[in-house]
Amino acid sequence: MVESPHTRSSAKRRIAFVSLVPLLLGLLAVVGLLYSRANDKAFLRERREAQSPEFTEKAPATFRSPGGTASASTSMEPQVEGMHPGARAIDMAWPIRVTWPLDIGPDASGSNQGEARICLRARQGVNELQNPGEGKAYYPFTVETPGEYRSWCRVRWVNDGVGHIKCNNSWFAGFDALPAAVVGNETDDRDWFWEKGPTAHLEAGVHWFRVELREDGTRMDRAVIAAAAAELTPERLETVALDRPLGLAGVRIPHTPDTPVQPVEIMALTTGSLAVGAGHRNQVTFLASYHASDGATFSGRIEADCPSAPGLVIEGDPVLACSRANPRTRRVLTLRFPADALRRAHRVTFTVRDTDTQESISRTELRFVKPYAWAFLGPFADTVRASKRVYRYTGTIDRLRQACDGTPMRLAKRLPVAKLGLGDVPVVRGIPLTEWRIVDDGSCTDWTGAVDAAKVFGTAAPAFAYAVTWIHAETALNHRSFTFQADDSGWLWANGHTVAQLPLDLPREAHRIWTSAPLRKGPNPVVIKLTQNQRFWGFRFDVVDWHWQGRRGDVITGLDIAEWPK
Repeated sequence: MVESPHTRSSAKRRIAFVSLVPLLLGLLAVVGLLYSRANDKAFLRERREAQSPEFTEKAPATFRSPGGTASASTSMEPQVEGMHPGARAIDMAWPIRVTWPLDIGPDASGSNQGEARICLRARQGVNELQNPGEGKAYYPFTVETPGEYRSWCRVRWVNDGVGHIKCNNSWFAGFDALPAAVVGNETDDRDWFWEKGPTAHLEAGVHWFRVELREDGTRMDRAVIAAAAAELTPERLETVALDRPLGLAGVRIPHTPDTPVQPVEIMALTTGSLAVGAGHRNQVTFLASYHASDGATFSGRIEADCPSAPGLVIEGDPVLACSRANPRTRRVLTLRFPADALRRAHRVTFTVRDTDTQESISRTELRFVKPYAWAFLGPFADTVRASKRVYRYTGTIDRLRQACDGTPMRLAKRLPVAKLGLGDVPVVRGIPLTEWRIVDDGSCTDWTGAVDAAKVFGTAAPAFAYAVTWIHAETALNHRSFTFQADDSGWLWANGHTVAQLPLDLPREAHRIWTSAPLRKGPNPVVIKLTQNQRFWGFRFDVVDWHWQGRRGDVITGLDIAEWPK
């Protein structure tokens, strides 16, 4: 059989192809190996970045005089006459120690606002900031005769902003390491009055009165410890002299015995707004108290460092001085963040150094937040009152859905109302609907940094609305942790995927969810839907700063409106 030229040509092509296959496979293997090595190097480089400090250089804040305004406020405790035998009064403005989110500051919201007395405060909204073990203040007092003693507390309950007192009318209080008891929770009085506190059997010596956060929006400025059998009317309680134990250095507080009282106790408290932006005053109050038994004088200087906001300026007197003769000093500092500070959490480290030895006496890190920019759409009327049925547990969150909820990326792109399928949804009566409202100066947030929808839309109920922002990730992340709190029910989408659903009508402090979502390198959209049934209306969206997630290769910042993808 004679082989045709065509057959011989086909055979040669097959042989040539077969001989090329190993070469092609080898080339692909080389390319794959090079890609793998390059990918591994990139991964290792990003991991090194993520594990290294976010900032390698300090950015000390600049202190300057506030321009003639007094920056120091040293407590001159009133001397009251007519001390009742065996009774001791405590000035709640001067704890030995106090932990956030309690603070010490003026109460200027009462019936006589010009008084602005300094007191122990649990401001409105602190319950949603509280962590386990926090929110306590400790006060020493002396007992001369063993026996049964009762405490009395001068308190005031503050309107929560929407006309309610009943959820803002109690403290916890206790002696030494004994369990705390409820103080109040019975009345809706709005002016200062005396409320009974806990009772305990006390031996002679130094004891501690402990006040703990129970509800926010509460004040306390004076406590009296007296024999339980004593008949003390409110008028007589006002005349009890203040107790001022001295030389407590080395004494251990029974409730927290691990760290004894230091010769100089220094506390730094955020007494202004935690949010940076329009309408917010960022303020830190320092309390210094002297507890050594000698007659020496302490003088220290406050330093501040914020690497994420170079150019931070602090107004106020940075010098702290106290002694046995003048044991207490207060300094109020005002922080002014640079206008170009990134939208993110800014951790400011305050260090107090002894002016003679330059030794660090105390170090406190306080967290301020420049809020994200937000675009809002709404408010739309909940005409079937589905949110009310969810609140009464007779409905489901599915009744609150709209067609555009299935395509959150369309919301992220801020499409017009008609294209989102919301054109036929009625709006809340009396509130005109605009396509998208942009708020980029932080004015829509409250002092805690949570978004207050009432500042955007006013009073609207029952209703629902949408909020959109864009965040930037420095590296691609398989999971990044967030907290989401809503008042009332709410949805959270990231990059078009459902991240969280909060179906029940609960206050924000009881409506917190910790969740995570994958993020792309670069811009990532965040979409929130929020319903309103009654009272407060708002949400909180925070990046969780885990110790292994808050490094340089994993920094999350909010984008300015001009940088949002179209």
